[in-house]
Amino acid sequence: MQTLLGTLTLLGAIVLAGCGGKGQATFNNGSGNQPFKPKTHLTHRAIVSNYETSFLDVVDATKNQLTNYAFPVGTTPKYLQPSPDGTLTFVNNTGSSTISSFNNNQEAVLATIVLCPPPATATTCYSGGTLTTAYSGFVTSVNNQAGFAAVPGYSNGIGNLPGGIERFNPLTGVVNPLDIPFPYAVNLAMDPAEKHLLAFTHYDSTHGDDNVYWVDLTTNDPASGVPALAVLSLPQGTLSRPIAAFFSSDGTTAYILSCGTECGGAAGASVTAINAITYDISTSGTIDLTVTGSVTSGSTDFTILSGSLSNYDVGSPISGTGIPAGDTIASVKSTIAGTLATPASSTGIGELLTLTVGYNNSAYLAPVHQGTATVVKQWAVNGARIGSIDPTENMLYVAGSNPINNHGYFTAIDLATPTATPTSIKIGNGVNQRWIRNINGVYWVASLGCGESCVSLVFNPTTATPTTILLPNANGSATPNGDATGISLMVNSGDVYTIENKKLYIYDQSGNPVLCDGAQCPITGVNTGWDVLYID
Repeated sequence: MQTLLGTLTLLGAIVLAGCGGKGQATFNNGSGNQPFKPKTHLTHRAIVSNYETSFLDVVDATKNQLTNYAFPVGTTPKYLQPSPDGTLTFVNNTGSSTISSFNNNQEAVLATIVLCPPPATATTCYSGGTLTTAYSGFVTSVNNQAGFAAVPGYSNGIGNLPGGIERFNPLTGVVNPLDIPFPYAVNLAMDPAEKHLLAFTHYDSTHGDDNVYWVDLTTNDPASGVPALAVLSLPQGTLSRPIAAFFSSDGTTAYILSCGTECGGAAGASVTAINAITYDISTSGTIDLTVTGSVTSGSTDFTILSGSLSNYDVGSPISGTGIPAGDTIASVKSTIAGTLATPASSTGIGELLTLTVGYNNSAYLAPVHQGTATVVKQWAVNGARIGSIDPTENMLYVAGSNPINNHGYFTAIDLATPTATPTSIKIGNGVNQRWIRNINGVYWVASLGCGESCVSLVFNPTTATPTTILLPNANGSATPNGDATGISLMVNSGDVYTIENKKLYIYDQSGNPVLCDGAQCPITGVNTGWDVLYID
């Protein structure tokens, strides 16, 4: 299963598989029959993450009513991610830096994955500075035996860049004590063979870079004792703030989403297909982090306008406009000022400077090897912050915002016909798109910070005449209910539940509001919800 969260963004088709049949009283867990739904005994259930109470609230999906059942999880639960087989729900507890593994059949937390084990705390997991969450994306294996979480602020000790990839068992909660050090890790994608990860750094102007990284889960690096990490060498300018990836069904091709200017990149958004990924464990590579700074012609002084020098040593390579080729940092005066080994050749104000961290720099703990990949195809799109792949239909769907006109866009890419030029379809103008849900061929896109609807529906995106509507159902501009953070299909009724501005709304599959007592729902009692998921 491949999933990615950009601030826990789930990338992939919605999991609709249930975990039991109507009227079922028991299930077999391998050790004999066990009670099925022993607490609620409901025929159809949805759960809502209540980020203020730190509980999972249960909704009776037959009656569209909030029940009195609630199950405790970690602090500030937000995103809900189903396991590949639908038996578990993984709960992103952002306040405690944990993942709760909730057993849908037993209606209980099976395990709690502590991503900041003692002596670290949830607070020290925020050591990345401006990062907004203690951890971000995670992926799990099909058999629920292995999981990998990107923890951007994971503390690697004083003087070392924060961030790591944590390895855990979703069934037991056991976390491998050796993380894979990786600065500001936020998103992961796992290949279908579950042997490799593609990893991405945070996309903001302080921590982001334009590289993509390959993690070999089959080979431990002899120097670090953790899976080998390589930076993939691609032509300069190929990627602009890469944020997520999907693999083809055979695992030979990866599709990289570049968020572009929406995420502070120098170029526009794109989707890039790469294959022939390889690396040489005997080589060392580098990680380039981009900051904004200024230099003056003839002077060795430089100033950092965004970012920090706190993790860089004397001798670290530095490049940028006005900086001679091969120059290095001669001294670090403060967290925002230093000197060059060679005076600047021209003046650059507000230019991009690149600070390079090699595997032998004390700011980075694990070797970074040199990898290669072949660029097969690149598609320019109007936004690529989130995506959803349909390997059966050979289609990739992406959505994002164009900061030039502040519009949201949805793009369908035909992977079977890579020469075709995809058309970007205008949707609601919210930023920071969160989800794409394929509900019986209609694509529901959720976003935040909307001037118009935070939920857009895209019909027939692969045809010459696609259409969109904005919720509440309107062909033009619609007054938003508020930030959309959850969408889930109720398989029993065909209704669609959404979380908008913390409340739970109900629509039919055409986007028409379902009424509660003659008025548009929200369901009474859901006031601090973040995500919703049908679990049967």
